[in-house]
Amino acid sequence: MGMRYEELYHIFRAYDIRGIFNRDLTVDVVARIGMAVATYSHTPYAVGGDTRGSTPAIKHALISGMLAAGVDVYDIGITPIGVAMYANVHKGLGMAYVTASHLPPEWNGIKLCRPNGDPMVGDDIYRIRDIFMGKYGEIIKADYKSTGKYMKYDLMEEYAGFIKELAEGTGVKVVVDCCNGATSLLVPRLYRDIGHKVIGINCDVDPRFPARGSEPEPELLGKLSREVVENKFQAGVAFDGDGDRTLFVDEKGRILSAEQAAIVMLEGMGKGDVVANVECSMIIDEYVKEYGGRIYRVP
Repeated sequence: MGMRYEELYHIFRAYDIRGIFNRDLTVDVVARIGMAVATYSHTPYAVGGDTRGSTPAIKHALISGMLAAGVDVYDIGITPIGVAMYANVHKGLGMAYVTASHLPPEWNGIKLCRPNGDPMVGDDIYRIRDIFMGKYGEIIKADYKSTGKYMKYDLMEEYAGFIKELAEGTGVKVVVDCCNGATSLLVPRLYRDIGHKVIGINCDVDPRFPARGSEPEPELLGKLSREVVENKFQAGVAFDGDGDRTLFVDEKGRILSAEQAAIVMLEGMGKGDVVANVECSMIIDEYVKEYGGRIYRVP
């Protein structure tokens, strides 16, 4: 058994836990991961996941492991990742979200955050790995009196209301490409509720991501660009499988870089300090510094 665990070192990555379903991530492996996570951070968790075919099996196995280690679990269901982050930051719960983000459908994984919103990355993941491997302390095994409590916790509409309060409806005409993923469950109707005119493409949930795959690669967004131009819309937006990656298209069907999109948003939202991914180029730094703002880089 120890040798089997040794073979799984590669699933514990710098920013998440990730592997191929039923090769790396079997139900028994994921249940033990759940126990290791609960042992490392013994706090109530909101647990959700994206629309991949393997997500229900992995999510339930993860929950079982957490409960068996004595941690309470709030099951938020299948949602865009924003709902899980909302539960994490605004409800004070740890977050465990089952997803492989933009990877092909045979992959899946687990993203983790502390109750204060800080992601569990790097040393956190490696410590969970060591607990899982039996190399750091003992996994907590609750007795029948101290098993965790399981609760269903539907936050989709509350999250939608939260976004509506932040957003300003300007009646923009926008084409939305949800890649048959988790944003299909919310984004088209949310945009309409805010006051935008929406055309949705690839907005029927399909765990295979058959239309263009789960990654919003520029070369795969020809249909989005055509829909924007042919319908004389003002913008297009393409999401990845769980909703944490987007690409934007302008009124001429041109795909914007992340920096170009950020500058457009800053012009519309008002200029202030900016949090940017480490992968963004220095263009955004130069723009922010020009008006006296500060930029903070995050993984």
